[in-house]
Amino acid sequence: MKSLNSKQSMVSSPFPKTIYCFSPSGRLMNLEMAEKGVDFLKQQGFTVLNTTIFLREFERFAGSDLERATEINSLYSQVERYGPMIALATRGGFGLNRIMHLIDWEQLGQAVKNGLRIVGHSDITALQLGLLSATGETSFAGPMLSYDFGGLENDSKDFTYSHFVEAVIHQTFDIQVVSSQDFVTSSVDIKQAVIWGGNLSLVQNLVGTPYFPKNIQQGILFLEDINEHPYRIERMLWQLLDAGILGSQQAILLGDFSEYRLTDLDQGYSLKTVVGQIQKELQRRGCNTLMLMDLPFGHIPKKITIEVGSEVNLQADANGYRISKSS
Repeated sequence: MKSLNSKQSMVSSPFPKTIYCFSPSGRLMNLEMAEKGVDFLKQQGFTVLNTTIFLREFERFAGSDLERATEINSLYSQVERYGPMIALATRGGFGLNRIMHLIDWEQLGQAVKNGLRIVGHSDITALQLGLLSATGETSFAGPMLSYDFGGLENDSKDFTYSHFVEAVIHQTFDIQVVSSQDFVTSSVDIKQAVIWGGNLSLVQNLVGTPYFPKNIQQGILFLEDINEHPYRIERMLWQLLDAGILGSQQAILLGDFSEYRLTDLDQGYSLKTVVGQIQKELQRRGCNTLMLMDLPFGHIPKKITIEVGSEVNLQADANGYRISKSS
């Protein structure tokens, strides 16, 4: 049985509760869901800005390449105008690959230094890793407006929201995953390692580009994906392995991989066998990288929020693991 324990702080915070919506990827498919997300956040005391973009669209995207890139580049001036704020992605999909070269990374990094906190997941992984690579600044792999705050049932929404507040507003992070870890044979204690990653397809896609984080050896890489059969997941993991990325990490945290369908062809082949194969190959190559399962993150209703590029501590054994922000 899997369970998650978390220390949650709901005390008031001096951080201004201003959310600026941005749509760098796919167009909104459900306007009502996005509006429900806005209503929910307003009920929590947030001021929600830039909602007129909900109707913006071009083909499958939330606007033209130039419109979407300009919106990201405008975040610096928005922080100057409104002060410290949260830039919350409306949804993921696809689109950031087309505009990475149009982003003013130095200016975006300065906006983060001035109080901008970027939040999202899925396709937003590209923006987060590009920011980390170009500037070393952090961002937050977490919920998005439409699905997470507008489309979830209350218990899932409350869980996701509380972790969002804990990480983004209070800047704390401390979770414990209680779940049998088949690939852990002894207790492990990792201190002050950079946690980074996100959507596996995007992480793999950025390898060899200027947007892939540099010099993150001995880090903790977290991964998730959706609609990818285990053989596709294995293929992407092999690229990261052969590129020297997996073996350079102290630990790999695997989140949710779902919405794929196994067939008779698989004959017992599964995500678990994929992880076992990768772990075996890491060991054969003399790498001590730890493989951990069941991180509550990904395209799932109940998700934690992770500060990408921050330093964390990790303690793990065969019964589970704990991750906490380094002091």
